Amino acid sequence: MRQMRLQTVVIIALYAMALHAVEVDSSSPPTDPASAMFSVESIYNRLSTGAPGAKRSGAFTDPTTGPIATLHTLNDVMAKAPSSDNTNGATAAQVLVGKTYWSLLGSAWGQSTGAMPNNGGVTITPGTIIQTIALGFHDGTGTVTGDANLLAANIKSGISIFGVME
Repeated sequence: MRQMRLQTVVIIALYAMALHAVEVDSSSPPTDPASAMFSVESIYNRLSTGAPGAKRSGAFTDPTTGPIATLHTLNDVMAKAPSSDNTNGATAAQVLVGKTYWSLLGSAWGQSTGAMPNNGGVTITPGTIIQTIALGFHDGTGTVTGDANLLAANIKSGISIFGVME
């Protein structure tokens, strides 16, 4: 029992020394700009409209009024935040190369960059072999080349070329 009291006294003494070694100066508020934070309202507006928001000042000041009602709660913020969607979430191959987007896929959650090639306008010229259409974005300005000689009168009887037959 005596040894237990001695241990308790030693623990209390060590604790008191540790408290004394830590200097706490509550008379000066933090002034480091890195300690500034966004308000819940700023975060809500970012998620809702893309607004950049502004951090509150890093220096603490005593309140000049009592509590005031905020416009949005943390539940409101969470309702605006994206959620995982492994069914309809886009993949990098579905977003134009170099464009940033927010991936909703669990395996690639977060800001991502698209990888789909930009083929612009594509021109296809029919020929005698099957041609593969390039994978990627096509801007709708391409064409399929025609040939004025593709007439029924120019095709051997019984032969079909691109659906044209004599």
